Amino acid sequence: MEMIKSPPDVLFVPSHSIPLVHPPQTVTTVHDVVFLKYPELYDPEDLKNQLRSFNFAKQFAKKIIVPSKATRDDVVANGVDAERVVVVEHGVNNDFSESLTNIQAPESPNSSESYRIIRKIRDNSDIRENRFVLFIGRIEKKKNVMNLVHAFRKLIDAGKANNESTRMNEYQADSHIRSHSLFGSIKLVLAGSKGYGAEDVDLAIKTFKLEDRVIQLGWVDRDQYYSLLKNATLLVFPSFGEGFGLPVLEAMSIGVPVVCSDISVLHEVGGNAVEYVNPHNPKDIARGIITVLDNEMLQSEMIKRGKVRAGEYTWEKSAKSTWKILTGL
Repeated sequence: MEMIKSPPDVLFVPSHSIPLVHPPQTVTTVHDVVFLKYPELYDPEDLKNQLRSFNFAKQFAKKIIVPSKATRDDVVANGVDAERVVVVEHGVNNDFSESLTNIQAPESPNSSESYRIIRKIRDNSDIRENRFVLFIGRIEKKKNVMNLVHAFRKLIDAGKANNESTRMNEYQADSHIRSHSLFGSIKLVLAGSKGYGAEDVDLAIKTFKLEDRVIQLGWVDRDQYYSLLKNATLLVFPSFGEGFGLPVLEAMSIGVPVVCSDISVLHEVGGNAVEYVNPHNPKDIARGIITVLDNEMLQSEMIKRGKVRAGEYTWEKSAKSTWKILTGL
């Protein structure tokens, strides 16, 4: 109705679908097309909506903004003229909130569950002293949380094997998983709302008896997000597909080492500053985590490289590029 009453010269749709009524000069952002490569990772109804939105953009958008070269290649490969697709990379916000140790979580019975658990992490010396691995994102098949839980179980078993000589030979024979006492106490924190396939993750945690080792926060707001990220020992981002991978960039910008999927889009963002793993192989995910956690010199080098790389991405640059596209039609 707004398009009929007050048609704009240019319409910019930074997410979701172009409205049925729209001006000829319409620009939209396609954040990723993972649903085209891996439809089995999506809820069927969500998949229909994603396909409908993309096909409409493919037909009617004057320009399509994408956040990475990898996404541009995927969009072009799926029928969009290359000259219509423009890469505008995301930036990173360096104005982070106070650290987890300073965050004031309310004590009232009405406190949100995520704040209560964040307070638990803040006050739990076992977690703080022995460190925690963090995953941030929706708990869903696309994000590959299931394989992360499987990998974490391998770390726990390796830690146990370190103290159980009868099982040592099994793990010493496995070149991918090296036992270390650290991995018998480390925690995995999952921060994100539940999505398609989350029930399988819950079942895996229960089956592996990891309820006391895997902390599920659910959805967290931005302050909580940055507080967790700044206090994590390591960010693990094992997605099967992404349009950009903003958590990887944000972790690098504040000096948190990253282990992430060996996929082209995350190579664009992470460069030589992160540890790459095969997202389809839990053993290799575990290998990547161990490689970083067990090498302080490597962590230091990753942090140094990550900050330099993250400095190349700013929201000001993103905004200027977007404005140039909108005013250049």
